[in-house]
Amino acid sequence: DGGASDGFEYNTRDTPCEQGFEEGVVVIPERAAGRFPADAWLKDHAIDSYVAVAFFELGAAPLGHVGIMHDKPLEGTRVIEAGLRVFGCHAAAAIERADLDDALRAREHQLQTLVAVNKEMNNDLEPEQVMRSLIQAGQALTGATAGTAGLLIGEEMVFREYYRGAAVSPIDLRFRSGTGVPGQVMTTGKPYVTNDARHDPHVLPDVCSTLDF
Repeated sequence: DGGASDGFEYNTRDTPCEQGFEEGVVVIPERAAGRFPADAWLKDHAIDSYVAVAFFELGAAPLGHVGIMHDKPLEGTRVIEAGLRVFGCHAAAAIERADLDDALRAREHQLQTLVAVNKEMNNDLEPEQVMRSLIQAGQALTGATAGTAGLLIGEEMVFREYYRGAAVSPIDLRFRSGTGVPGQVMTTGKPYVTNDARHDPHVLPDVCSTLDF
């Protein structure tokens, strides 16, 4: 009705959006809410007519969905559909261009960080300082808020310092092959990633407690 509403999340299952992503376009001149009874949003807003197109990136992955809705039957849907198709093409191109610009800026930042770390490590051969440089670089490259690095001493991977932002805390964590995440990496020789540290079987409870995460 001429104004903007607050943003909201919208589950597309069994909705006109889902049809749009499957078919590229959805045209419902009337009784839209009745055709999609699972879509409570249509019913709550008394939507009767719905015309929309989905737009996609070059790799065919969906980017978005733009539609025109009304609480009355809608005439001239072909003209509206044609206009939305043109708009969808422009929107997809604009979004991909913006994403590419963001990716290029991120890559430039990563390269600058790597060059700075490489220069710093070449100027300082002390192991502790090299480790600190690596941690700081890892945080800068990934946006991580904390980090630590260990050295292999005998048969143990030993961690002495823990970084959370700019703060450095002394720690004493030791891992043998096969124990904890460091032990897993020592055993396999491969990177290890988890998105649920507190429930990951390789993350020891003592580590979560010591590092407070």
